[in-house]
Amino acid sequence: MIKHCVLIGVAASLSWVAHGEPSAGSDYFHVSSKDQDSVEISIERSPFVGARHKITKVAGQIYVDGQKAFGIDGSGQIADEISKFEIKWNGKKIPVASAAYAPIFNFSLRKASFFPGEPGELLAVKSSVGKAILLIFASGSGSVRQWVWLVVTADGQWYRFEGSDGESPL
Repeated sequence: MIKHCVLIGVAASLSWVAHGEPSAGSDYFHVSSKDQDSVEISIERSPFVGARHKITKVAGQIYVDGQKAFGIDGSGQIADEISKFEIKWNGKKIPVASAAYAPIFNFSLRKASFFPGEPGELLAVKSSVGKAILLIFASGSGSVRQWVWLVVTADGQWYRFEGSDGESPL
């Protein structure tokens, strides 16, 4: 409950909310703004190919290529992964390290209307000063929901926060 209030407060203080344009199956998310600091975000997902990755299990937690896997909601099953993650600021491609998004699995790219109220939604919000983007991925099934908050700045720095129901990222 507290994390939802904090995030709603953060999202409400930001000036721009972006809505994605999903394709069938929500495998594609594209959004752009046309204001002073224009931003274009393109994210695609594709089927997960385990042979391309090193998968390990430590204390019941799945790791892919050395990073804790998010979006598998306790099932341990990875169906899809992010295959494209691109941000352009004022037409310039921003280099974002794959480590920022590589461990995010099984998340839908279906747009959220304002705040991801249901598992399987994605929200993109530009900061009020126009120098950072907040992406909120929501996933889950049954009684387990997982959240990943990814902040990417205009110079490519990134910060990721993770949590699930009953677990605050703070």
